[in-house]
Amino acid sequence: MSKTIVKGFELYLEIEKIGSIKPTPSGTFSDRDGRQVQYKGSVSFKCTNTELIDDETLGEKEVDTIITLKIPCDHDSDIKPLNEYLRVLKERNEKFTVPVSIPRQSDGSAFKTTCILDSKAFILMMEKQMKKAK
Repeated sequence: MSKTIVKGFELYLEIEKIGSIKPTPSGTFSDRDGRQVQYKGSVSFKCTNTELIDDETLGEKEVDTIITLKIPCDHDSDIKPLNEYLRVLKERNEKFTVPVSIPRQSDGSAFKTTCILDSKAFILMMEKQMKKAK
């Protein structure tokens, strides 16, 4: 576990269109040394920017930049309402802004992953919005 001791900057992403949504329960896996490692549940969703590139050889082509946003959950009971809330945002095509970690690219692909830093605040925001919608 890490703790920020000096905060010199903060990154935010404006989410304009949610793609796929993937809820994942907590669990365990075996690492390379055979030790059991526990992980928290989360809800992830993807967003894609598509650019039209003019390639001299091929002509115009679309290139996607895909980012996966992961919202870690302290309890598996938080996963279902968060999943449902994101689906409502997706259906309504609502924009929202969230604080995130620096996006990282783990395998050299076009996919980048980042975490929503304050998942508790995001869940509280979600709960308020869901109450208003009822």
